[in-house]
Amino acid sequence: MSELAAFLTTKEVAARWRISPQTLANWRCSRSPGPPYVKIGNKVLYPVEGIHAYEKHNQWLATSLSPETSAATLS
Repeated sequence: MSELAAFLTTKEVAARWRISPQTLANWRCSRSPGPPYVKIGNKVLYPVEGIHAYEKHNQWLATSLSPETSAATLS
């Protein structure tokens, strides 16, 4: 995998999660617990490993279980 392929753009992450790119921008500005990102100049990139970790951390098995409980159940 090339080094550039190890990152996703805001548009790619938004499409993957079916949210608007503006939602990701809002998360970055509000310092809400969004996925990790790097900013190089005016370019925002999301490490693929960070996206996978964020998805795993926020995985739910049922609405009655927290993500932490769900993750422990999956392990």
